[in-house]
Amino acid sequence: MTGNKSFFETLVMEEGGNVTFGDGSKRNVVGKGTISVPGLPSLSNALFVDGLKANLISISHLSDEGYSVLFSKDYCSILKPDGQTLLKGMRSSDNCYCLEARIVSNHVSMDEQIELWHERFGHMNFRDLRTLGKFNCVCGLPKLGKKANGICGPCQQGKQTKSMP
Repeated sequence: MTGNKSFFETLVMEEGGNVTFGDGSKRNVVGKGTISVPGLPSLSNALFVDGLKANLISISHLSDEGYSVLFSKDYCSILKPDGQTLLKGMRSSDNCYCLEARIVSNHVSMDEQIELWHERFGHMNFRDLRTLGKFNCVCGLPKLGKKANGICGPCQQGKQTKSMP
């Protein structure tokens, strides 16, 4: 489940009850669909939860999709059906396992990739996005190349002003 709408390849918006977390708090399920993010397994029937800040993955859901999950004291691994390691995660101080997605990108899609992350980070400027990727400041954010023309249509429109007489 996620609160990030951009992760969904397909999404059907529908009220689907609510989710209760370990601390007793509840969030509304507002949709369901297929999540497709480069470097992560594609998952069907994923929940879109209103206001969810962290992404949560169900071990039973992974198993149903054919993946295996191995846990040890300090880390966990998600294995593809052929036994290859897909993702690894470290155990955090609050006893959650945080997965680190290794997004593999080719040079052909670098422009598309930086545009995607630019949108995900609320239209952050391209230079700062590349800095975040270069110094591994954000888990799962790859090293990003330069945008060919460096112009984002919505950003350009947002910076426009109308002169008043």
